Amino acid sequence: MSVDQKGSVCDFLSAASTWIPESLNESAWLEHAPFAFWLIETHEPRVLIELGTHLGYSFFSFCQAIVQLKLSTRAYAVDTWKGDEHAGFYDEEVFQAVSKHNAERYSGFAQLVRSTFDDALPYFEDGSVDLLHIDGRHFYEDVKHDFDLWLPKLSDRGIVLLHDTNVRERSFGVFRWWTDLSHSYPHFQFFHGWGLGVLAVGKKLPRRLRALFETENDREQANKVRHIYARLGASLGERLGNQRLKGELAFKEVEASALKGQVSALEAQLRESSAALAARTAEHSGVKAELADVQQKAAHDRRGLEELLDDRAQLLSEAGISLENRNQRIGQLEAQLDDRAHRLSEADAALEDRGRRIRELEALLDDRTRQLSETDAALEEHGRRIRKLEALLDDRTRRLSEADAALEDRGERIGKLEARLNDVLHQVVSRTAQLDDAMGALAKEKANAVQVSGELQRRLNEAEKLRHAISTSTAWRATGPIRAALSRLSTGQKRQVRRMAKAAYWMATPWNTPKRIRYLRERALRNSRSPSIANIHPHPFGEPALRNLSRLTPLPERERPRPEDIRQSLINSRLFDPGTYLELHEDLRGAGADPWEHFLKYGFWEGRRFTTPEIVAQALAHFHRETHAALEAASQILKTEPDEDACADCATLLASQRVRIGIYCSSQGNFFMQEIANLIQWQLVALKIDAHLRTEQSAFDEAFDIRLFVAPHEFFWLGGGEQWRTLAGAPGTVLYNVEQVHTPWFCRAFPFLLEAPLILDINFQSTLLLRQMGLNALHYMPPYLSKCPYTVSQPDVSGVDLVRGYEFSRARFDWKSHRGLTDRPIDILFVGTDSERRRIAIERLRELTDRYRFICIYTHQHAPLTNANYQTTSPEINCALAQRSKIVLNIHRSWLGYFEWSRMVMQGFWQGACVVSDPSLPNPIFKPNNHFLEENIRHLPELLHWLLGTSDGRMKIEHIAEAGQSRARSRAARTAMLLPMLSSLRASVGLGEKVT
Repeated sequence: MSVDQKGSVCDFLSAASTWIPESLNESAWLEHAPFAFWLIETHEPRVLIELGTHLGYSFFSFCQAIVQLKLSTRAYAVDTWKGDEHAGFYDEEVFQAVSKHNAERYSGFAQLVRSTFDDALPYFEDGSVDLLHIDGRHFYEDVKHDFDLWLPKLSDRGIVLLHDTNVRERSFGVFRWWTDLSHSYPHFQFFHGWGLGVLAVGKKLPRRLRALFETENDREQANKVRHIYARLGASLGERLGNQRLKGELAFKEVEASALKGQVSALEAQLRESSAALAARTAEHSGVKAELADVQQKAAHDRRGLEELLDDRAQLLSEAGISLENRNQRIGQLEAQLDDRAHRLSEADAALEDRGRRIRELEALLDDRTRQLSETDAALEEHGRRIRKLEALLDDRTRRLSEADAALEDRGERIGKLEARLNDVLHQVVSRTAQLDDAMGALAKEKANAVQVSGELQRRLNEAEKLRHAISTSTAWRATGPIRAALSRLSTGQKRQVRRMAKAAYWMATPWNTPKRIRYLRERALRNSRSPSIANIHPHPFGEPALRNLSRLTPLPERERPRPEDIRQSLINSRLFDPGTYLELHEDLRGAGADPWEHFLKYGFWEGRRFTTPEIVAQALAHFHRETHAALEAASQILKTEPDEDACADCATLLASQRVRIGIYCSSQGNFFMQEIANLIQWQLVALKIDAHLRTEQSAFDEAFDIRLFVAPHEFFWLGGGEQWRTLAGAPGTVLYNVEQVHTPWFCRAFPFLLEAPLILDINFQSTLLLRQMGLNALHYMPPYLSKCPYTVSQPDVSGVDLVRGYEFSRARFDWKSHRGLTDRPIDILFVGTDSERRRIAIERLRELTDRYRFICIYTHQHAPLTNANYQTTSPEINCALAQRSKIVLNIHRSWLGYFEWSRMVMQGFWQGACVVSDPSLPNPIFKPNNHFLEENIRHLPELLHWLLGTSDGRMKIEHIAEAGQSRARSRAARTAMLLPMLSSLRASVGLGEKVT
C-alpha cells in the first residue's frame, strides 16, 4: 500500500494532539501525552485499564482526554502504590496524592484499584477491555507474564500500550518482549520518551488506527509521525523547564528580598549604637579621660561600621547587577515563550481547521459512499425483484388463462349439475313429504291397532309400495349419474354441493330455523371468547383438513426450505453475520469461502453454528419494542381473571374427538429433556387427552394425530433419530425447542425448526426471534402440576450418595408440613454444568462455605447426562434436595442470561425455595425482586450473607419464596401457559382457531 493510499501525516494528528496536560509534572511518560490524547480521541475505548500508575501522569492524561471529548469510557488504574526495583519504592503519601487528585477531578468514571495485577484479574470480564496500558515491573519475565495474563480480557477492539520499549539498561526487558510481540501483531513504536509501543490485538479498529499500524512498513512516513510527536512531547518538556526556571527566579527574588532585609537590620543597629553613644556621652560628661576614651572608641567603632556599610553597599551593588541580569534573562525567556506560544496557538488553529476540514470531507465521502452502496444495492434488488415479478407474472398469466378455460368448462358442467340437482331435490322433498304424511297416518292408526290391525297392515303395505316406488322411480335412477359425478368431485367442490343441499333442506324444514340460529350464535361466541396477547401467525401449510389427516400413511414428503427463504428469515431476525460465521469456522477462512453461499448450501444442513451471544444480544436490542409490547400484553392478561373455561373447552374437544398425541424424546439424550417430556404427557393425561411417551426406537408407522418432538437438537441427531427427520415438516408435527439461540445445539435444530408447522419454545426471547423469521412459534413453560413426581414431597434422601454423610440425610423430612424455610437443613443449593463464568462465580462464593451449608452439584458434561453415565444428579434428586434448601442459586453459563426454567421454576418455585439468580432476560410470568432475587455476580456473596446471616435477610427470603411459589401455582400462570398451547394443538388438527 502506497503512502498516498494510506493518507497524509495529518491523519495521525488532531487538535487533541496539542492539548497541554493539566497534571504537568516530572514523569518518564511526560512526552507521550500528545499521542495519548490523539489515541483516546481516535479509539474511543469503552473500558481502559492501566497496570502501573505511580504518580498518575499517564492515567490522568487519559482521563483528561475522556473528559474533554465527553466520552462514556470507564477507566481503572491498578497499582499497589508501593514501588518496585525500577520505579523505586515510596511511602503512603504518593497514593494519598493520586487518590486526592482522582477524587477531585475524575471520580465519576475513573477508579483506583489498589491491588497486584494478578489479584485484579478476576474483577474484569473476558473480552471487555478496549485499551490496556502495561507499565509495571520492567523485567522480561514480568512484562511477558502481565501481557499473557491480561490478553484474554482484551476485546475485538483491543489496543495494548507498552512503555520503556527503548530502554536498554538496569535489566530492563521490555524491548526484548516488544521484539517478540512485533512478529505476531500489527504495531507501531515511538522511540522518544524512553520508547512507547502500540500493539493491535483486536481486529475491529478505526480506520485511522489501522493506517497508523500500516505506516510501520513505510519508514519515511513512520519517521514523520515519530518526529512530530517527539517535537510535541519535547515542547511539554520545555514548558515544564520554563515552569521550573520561573520557580528558580521567584526563589532568587525571595533571597534578594531577604538580603535587603538584612541591610535594613544593620542600619537599624547602627542607629541604635549612635543613640547609645550619645546617651553615654551625656552621662559621663564630667569625666574627660573617660570621655576621650569613649570618643576614641566611638571613632574606632564608627570607622568599623563605615567599613561594614561600605562592604554591604558593595554587596548590594553586586546583587543589583546580578538581579538586573536575571531580569534581562527572564525578559528574554518570556519573549521567547510568548513567541513560541503564539506560534503554537497558530499551529493549533491551523491543525484544528485542517482536522475539521478533513473530518468534514471524510464524513461527506463516507456518506456519499454509503448512499452509492445503498443505491447500487437498491437498484440490484429492484432489478432482481422486477425480473422475478416478470417471470411470476408470465407464469401467473399462463396459469390464469388455463384456469379461466377450465373454470368456464367446469362452470357449464356445474350449472347443468345444479339444475339437475335442484330437480332431484324438489322430487326428494315432495316424496319425503308424502312419506311423512304416510308415517303420520300410520302413527294415528297404530293407537287403534287392536281394532284396525287389518287396516294398519294395508296401510303399511301401501307405505312399503311407496318407498319401493321412490327407490325404483325414474327420478331416483336419473340421479344416479349425479351421485357418481359428485363422488368424483374434489373436497372443496363436495363441500360446496353439501352446502347447497343443506340450504335446500333448511328451506324445506323452516320450523327448525330458530334452533339453528341459536346454535350458530353459541358456536361463534365460544370461538371468540379467549383474548389474544400477540399476533396469530398463519399455519405454514395452510389450514389443515379435519382430524385424522396425520394418520394417513404414508405421510407427505417434507419440502426442503429454499435458500432464499432461509436467507430472508435470518435477515429478518438479524441472527446471521457473515464475518462471524467465518470466525467461528477456521476451515472456511482458510478456503476463502463466501459465508452466505457456504451456509445456505452446506452449513445450514450440517447444523453448523452461525451466531454468538453478542449477535443475539444485538438482535434482542433491535426488537426491544416488540419484546416490551409482548411483555406488557402478557402482564395485562395475568392481571385479569384466568379464562379456565376456554382452557377446559380446548381440552374437552381434544379428548372428545379422541385426538391421539405422541410425545417423542431421545432415549440417548439428557434426562433433563425427559423431565420436560414427562411433564407434557402427565399434563395432557390429567386433562383426559390421549397422550403417550415415545422414543426414536418406537414404531415409525404408529398412528398419531399430533407428534410432539422434545429437544429436536438431540432427537434428530442421536441414535436412530435420523430416520424421523422426514416428519419435521409433516402436518401435525410440533417441535419443542429448549435450547438458547446462541448455542451450537440450537444451530443443529434450526433446519428442522424452519420446516415445523408449529414450534413450542421454553424461552420467551427465543420465541420472539423465531417469530421474526415468520415461524409459527409459541412460548410454553410446563405449568405446575400437583401430585406428580417432581412436586410431591420426597421425605427420604438416604439413598442420595451426595448427602449420605450428612446427619439430615438420615432423617425423614416433609417440607409441606414445615411452615417457612427455617427448618430446611441446606442453606444454598446449586445444580449446573461446568463453564468458565460459573467457575469464577463459585470461586467468589468459597468463603460462604465456612459459615453456611452450600451443596454444589457441578457436572463436567462432555456427553448427554443420562442415568447410565451419571448417578449424582437427576430430576428427582435435584427436587428432593431443593425441598430441603432455603436458597436455590442460579448462575448463567454465559453473560447473556436466559430465564432458566428447570433451575428457577421446577427446582426453585415448585419446591418452595427462595430463588437467587444473576440478572436474567425478562420473563412474562416471573418478575425479579417480586418472585425471585437478582444480583450481579460480583455482589452475590454479600447478598447471600445478608439473606442468611441477618434477621431482615431471613424475612426477605421467606417473603420471596412464598411469592414465587404462589405465582408458579396460580391459576393465572397455569392458564397463561396451557391455553395457547392447547388451542394451537386444537388448530393443528383442524378443530378450531388457536390462541397465542
